[in-house]
Parts: sequence; structure tokens; C-alpha cells
Amino acid sequence: SRAKTILAINNDRKPLNDVRVRRAIAAAIDRTAVIEGAGDGFGVPIGSHYVPGAFGSVDTTGINPFDIDKAKKLLAEAGVKTPLTLTLTLPPPP
Repeated sequence: SRAKTILAINNDRKPLNDVRVRRAIAAAIDRTAVIEGAGDGFGVPIGSHYVPGAFGSVDTTGINPFDIDKAKKLLAEAGVKTPLTLTLTLPPPP
């Protein structure tokens, strides 16, 4: 299947309005672990809105790789104290 799950962030809300916080979140997500845990290993990380092999797909997964140290550094630079608590809203399951 060509299903995809996208994480969207509300850039108007603090502290998400700081690009360093958004980059920290991107660096803190272990995409492979998410696929293993939530998708039973069925899936691959994608770096765009297109799945691999689809017209227009560009592999950008290496731009923001999983890097906890980078995430912590970016949050500190942004003045965000940890733990950072956010709300994740999910659509209803099928």
C-alpha cells in the first residue's frame, strides 16, 4: 500500500514557533522505532510527502536523522526546559 502517516506541528503555538524546537523534535524521533512499534515493522521512513518509488519522491531522510544529543542541544539553545510536554491529537482509528 502507499499509505502514509504524517506528523504535523502547529507553528503558531509556543514553544513550537521556534524553529530550533521543531528541529529538536525532528531529531528526537527515531522513525525506525516508530515503524517497529506502531506499524509492526511494516513501513519505511520517508522524508517527503511521497512514498519511495512514487513520482516526485525525494529521499530527504538523511537531513534530520535521529540524534538525541542534537535535540537536547537545540532545546537548550531555545531556552526550553525539559521535559517538554506536548499534546498529540490522533484521528479516530478505522
